[in-house]
Amino acid sequence: MIKGALIRGGPVLLLAFLFGLGFGLNFATSNQLYYLLVPLRMLHPTLWTRDWLASGTQAYHPSYAWLAAQLLRFSPSGLAIAWSNVICIALAMLSLYAVLSRLLSRARTLAAFCALLVLASVTRTLGPGMTYAFSEIFQPSTIGSLGVLAAAAAFIAGRPLLSGACLAFAGAFHVNYLVLCLFVFGVAWLCTGRVGLISRTIAGLGPPLFVLCFFLPFLLASADPKISLEAQHIYQEMRTPHHYVVPTFAWDFSFWIGFQLLGASVLIGPARRGLLAQRRLLSLLFGTWLLVVPAALMSSVVVVRFVRQLFAWRICAEAELLAQAAFAAALVTVFCDGRRALAEFDRGARALAGMGVAVLLLGSAVTGKWVTTLLVLLLLLAATVIADGWLGRFWAAAREGLPLPWVTGALSLTLIGVNVARCARFQRYSNVLSGGDHSVTELCAWATAHTREDALFLTPPHEDDIRMRCRRAIVVDWMAPARPAEVLQWYARLEDVTGRHPFRGEVDLKGYEELDANRVSRLHERYGLDYVVVTRGHELELGAPPAFQGQRFVVYALTPKARTGVSSRASSTESSSGS
Repeated sequence: MIKGALIRGGPVLLLAFLFGLGFGLNFATSNQLYYLLVPLRMLHPTLWTRDWLASGTQAYHPSYAWLAAQLLRFSPSGLAIAWSNVICIALAMLSLYAVLSRLLSRARTLAAFCALLVLASVTRTLGPGMTYAFSEIFQPSTIGSLGVLAAAAAFIAGRPLLSGACLAFAGAFHVNYLVLCLFVFGVAWLCTGRVGLISRTIAGLGPPLFVLCFFLPFLLASADPKISLEAQHIYQEMRTPHHYVVPTFAWDFSFWIGFQLLGASVLIGPARRGLLAQRRLLSLLFGTWLLVVPAALMSSVVVVRFVRQLFAWRICAEAELLAQAAFAAALVTVFCDGRRALAEFDRGARALAGMGVAVLLLGSAVTGKWVTTLLVLLLLLAATVIADGWLGRFWAAAREGLPLPWVTGALSLTLIGVNVARCARFQRYSNVLSGGDHSVTELCAWATAHTREDALFLTPPHEDDIRMRCRRAIVVDWMAPARPAEVLQWYARLEDVTGRHPFRGEVDLKGYEELDANRVSRLHERYGLDYVVVTRGHELELGAPPAFQGQRFVVYALTPKARTGVSSRASSTESSSGS
């Protein structure tokens, strides 16, 4: 029995692991430049004592901070964090395998899993507004996505308490998923029938509601009407318009809508016939539609900042994976059963599928992103050829569909084909292996050898990784906190450093290149700087030669001042800007 389980489960585990590994091995890059500050300070309290972002702002992912600190304690190089991303993605895909096992017989689940991985390999689990289920780094949203997909698998399996526990797990690591999924799963539970509804809903929503109580102070502080409107404007429209300003990425929704229509087209018929797994999956998708569509309209057609702040489309990537799982299961059914499988699709289902394809085509025509749409068209073409019996003219065995081993083998080869290019560039996508930006490495080697740990650097604000990689405090960069009061302080610092009043967005980061001796003097007076970093071609005249000159960076050491007086003036100014 154990041997049989290993034979069946081994390929699934391997495929899930390799899919996770396809995102690379990365550490201390992108959003981790902010998320790892607290864990590193937990292990090394003397780090960044003069860095405002690291030591003067509230940590709003405490569970992740604790977990990351343990991983860094075990592996200071960050390798354990890099591998944790691979493991989380693999576990999430195994949750989707569990979903497929409810939609299909055990024999066909592996083939459907290959089809799902083909789709996910091409889409890279991306959603509207630069959202994603998984990315190249291990961050709170990675664990949140894992929890959401595991909760969906448990919900479809009819295990409400396990589903609620998985939602609570997701929410403990990312509060945004907690708020959104309470609505989505609440709607889904309401759609599952009256029998036992109260007990099932309590079991499914009780654990995440309990976790929500711990985040209420943070949520209430973020909704402070005295400062939230200005902070929301800064955060949503200057710092992260790619996430919040829906008109700038509205056509990205076409791919999400296309897959939702394809998923619905293959689920509606079985759901009407009373198949519980299909009905439950359709209920989850319906809950997502009921949340995302009104929120997107209220964030674009009529802008309601509070609704936009919910970032409801964050859940789109997970919903797209669930819809792709339904679509993959239907494809394998058609590949194996041929014409017989078409009897399950009535005119309404076929119309929905046609609408889904049309939306994908329209989205590709507008955005120029054709890979996903072409893949879907090829899969549908293959299904049509098999279902219509065209292969039967040349191969009698294919008149009623293809043998399952042939289907699994063909989908496995397709999976290999869509991942060849990325595998060839694996080292390029893995900074743990490539070492990252060598010009920053050069700067940090000098800083480590020649500057104090508590030194304060003025750095180009678009160079996000200097703080993390050099382990030195900086005044400000493009990494922003989320609480309203802190957003206002961050904005004030950017105005000071770039010299742009008012600061209008990422384009004004170039103001740092106009840095001169007068602005350096003012910033030195306000913040108590020790060193100024500029890029080559923007050297300064400060009356002394540079302390360091590298491939890309030049560093100037400033004359020490009475640090106590400077620090008190900076603290006083920070307090006034936040009030």
